[in-house]
Amino acid sequence: MDILTSLVENNDGTFLLGGYAQTGVAGSIKKDSKINDYVAIKISVEGEELWKKTVCSNGEDLLKKVIETRDGGYLMGGYL
Repeated sequence: MDILTSLVENNDGTFLLGGYAQTGVAGSIKKDSKINDYVAIKISVEGEELWKKTVCSNGEDLLKKVIETRDGGYLMGGYL
């Protein structure tokens, strides 16, 4: 993750880190062409990665906020 934009302590004591990361663009003419993708990483209290999810579109994706919902799910908000 290149830029951390959100940190949530979950009800079960774990943490959710949200932000965005630069990734290479497949099939790009420019070798160094990069775009941003949403990244969410759930970690334990000890800092162990439990899971990682990436969300991307064909353009710049800038995740601004992640929140835990009442049913234990997550909402991700930002720009696509």
